[in-house]
Amino acid sequence: MKAEVSVLSPRVAYLDHQRLLLNVDNSAIKQRIAALAQDKIFKDGMLHPKYILISPFTLSLINHSLDFCVYIYGY
Repeated sequence: MKAEVSVLSPRVAYLDHQRLLLNVDNSAIKQRIAALAQDKIFKDGMLHPKYILISPFTLSLINHSLDFCVYIYGY
């Protein structure tokens, strides 16, 4: 039995190390998938007609135009 253990111990150590490396790779891949999924959600939201992304500068121009319209029409 000791002979079997001494023969199999290096193999078990090697496989345990391989498992550790695969777990690290698996975690990295899962994180990448999560990041891509978030990116897709963001991009899908940008393309959805219900959601329009407006820069702060554009928003300030819109607000200024609305204030100007209110001033002209006396509201």
